[in-house]
Formats: sequence, structure tokens, C-alpha cells
Amino acid sequence: MKKLGIYVNKNKDKDLKITENIVECAKKYGFIPRVIMDIKNEERRVSESDIEGLDAIIVLGGDGTILRIAAVAARAGVPLLSINLGHLGFLTELELGEMETGFKK
Repeated sequence: MKKLGIYVNKNKDKDLKITENIVECAKKYGFIPRVIMDIKNEERRVSESDIEGLDAIIVLGGDGTILRIAAVAARAGVPLLSINLGHLGFLTELELGEMETGFKK
């Protein structure tokens, strides 16, 4: 089974309902999900040890959330798929309503 990180911006999904839905969807498609929290004003940032062993990461948030994990993921060779929970989402690939399509692909 593929291991899937779910990097969620807690400021964008305060009650974690979206995250819970994505965890269930990941399981439905045969992934082993691991949630990684991104809290914007927290000093500790995600590190390579946080994403070790993951086959891919879904990023839930906006462009800033993607930028906070992109360099670490690139160094580790872990691909990202981003779902926009922000305003404009220039860097995101999918909108929330396209989540199921993203898992199928």
C-alpha cells in the first residue's frame, strides 16, 4: 500500500472536517494516510523526518501552505498534490470539489 501524507493548514480547516473526509477518501483508494499539521505561526516547520517513507503528499491550504512544504518535499523526492482551501490558489492543482478526481488519477 502507498503511504500518503496529508499536510493540512489548521488555519484553513479549523474543525478538521475536510481533513477527515480526505483521510477517509485516501483509505477508500487504498492509501495509508498520515496527517501532518501546518500551523502558520508555529516556529517548528515540517522536516524531512516528518515526511520520511511517504510516497506522496496532499497539501490542504493555499499557496503559502504549499510553499512551506515544497522545498522539503522536493529534497526528499516526494511529489505534492495540492487542494485549494485558500483564496486564489495560483499554485494549487485542485479545488476541494475535485478531490475524488485527484485520488482516481
